[in-house]
Amino acid sequence: MKERETGQKKVIFECIKGLHTHPTAEEVYLLVKKEIPEISLATVYRNLNLLSKKNKF
Repeated sequence: MKERETGQKKVIFECIKGLHTHPTAEEVYLLVKKEIPEISLATVYRNLNLLSKKNKF
């Protein structure tokens, strides 16, 4: 099954790409929430896991 490229995943990736540290999922969540107020912590965790499996960072 093909994985969808969602706007949320793109924002999370761009957020991490712009950092020069190793943020926690909660830190990423707080940063992304400024741009997508309705995002949940679970969504951030799920997308970080998917990005990690794809070796995106």
